[in-house]
Amino acid sequence: MELVRTYTAVVNAITANVLNAQAGSEWLSAEPQNLEEVRRSLNSIADDGMRAGEALVRLRSLMEKVSIVDGARGP
Repeated sequence: MELVRTYTAVVNAITANVLNAQAGSEWLSAEPQNLEEVRRSLNSIADDGMRAGEALVRLRSLMEKVSIVDGARGP
């Protein structure tokens, strides 16, 4: 179950990055440009990237635990 939650956290963070990048691009295309919203979008992208990285570390750890357990069972 923890594996599914961690995987979901990675997917959610990546999805949030895409949405924030699209929003930032739209704010730059606006007339006049809304640089404060672009700044917020970039900060969100950085935060979500960190969150995805942390979740990937947890996911890797979980995968190693699964490999160790599976390896201990033998053929």
